[in-house]
Amino acid sequence: MMPFPDLLRLVKALDGRLPDPTPESDPERLLALHPGLASIDVEDLRIPGPRGDVPARFYKPEAPARAGFVWIHGGAFIAGDLDGAEANWVSLRLAAGGIAVLSLDYRKALGGVHYPVPLDDVAAGWDWAVRNAERFGVPVSSLHLGGASAGANLAAGLAKRVRDTHGAARPASLVLAVPLVHARHPDLSDEDLRTMRAGAPGAIFEPEDIVHMVNNYAGTRSVLADPYAFAANGDLTNQPPMLVLTSEFDSLRPSGEAYAAAVAAAGGVAKLMMVRGAPHAALVNLESASGRFSIEAIADWILNGSQDPDR
Repeated sequence: MMPFPDLLRLVKALDGRLPDPTPESDPERLLALHPGLASIDVEDLRIPGPRGDVPARFYKPEAPARAGFVWIHGGAFIAGDLDGAEANWVSLRLAAGGIAVLSLDYRKALGGVHYPVPLDDVAAGWDWAVRNAERFGVPVSSLHLGGASAGANLAAGLAKRVRDTHGAARPASLVLAVPLVHARHPDLSDEDLRTMRAGAPGAIFEPEDIVHMVNNYAGTRSVLADPYAFAANGDLTNQPPMLVLTSEFDSLRPSGEAYAAAVAAAGGVAKLMMVRGAPHAALVNLESASGRFSIEAIADWILNGSQDPDR
């Protein structure tokens, strides 16, 4: 993986966009591989937010939805959009399984933008979902929230902010896929790093890259202690039940593992599941075995596991 400072310079040079390296995000290829996806009703939306409209995309299954899900893609807080595989591909596959999905974009930590701007954007998206639950075809109590990587950070922070906002509708559950929720990342041993580098050569975040990523999102040192910027900070009680999905060859794995353990120690329900043999971005390639396993685990959690976490 490109060192984070180099990646940040590249994204800035490309006006905040990177070409998606995976063919899975190409709509024509998706439909050719999975013709049944053509029956999913897809609608682009602009959701009013505190700093302008937030791009979103709504995926409605052909049959009545069994649950609703608000999903936030990753991208190291600086990249990603609604057309990328982690947004579009994941949403289509979940919708094909009977889950109505609202996929959210957000302003990236570029050009002087930092926390709380991305979190405010996804908060506007969650509020829209709560106000428009009838669009999902399910009650508000059946709306779940989740994200991948940086998106998982935003989902976890938003869940805590909703918890602390009187009258806000709490998510039925959380899905945190390969999350980064610590301002100071839990230490990795040299042996673990060697194993991860060997298992996913050129595809892990080095320790110094994680520090750069965290600092770029935070913007100022004081934010590093904020409980909504990094959900591992502060009070961990009264959280929604959550699935924490990690990847074996991912240097962010300790953050997800530590967060699941801390939430459980605070009396919450946190089901930790590691995808063996998977790199960090397993959800970018759902044609892989680890990608298929990941999406099946998320769908099963939303439809069944959040009500019975021990199953």
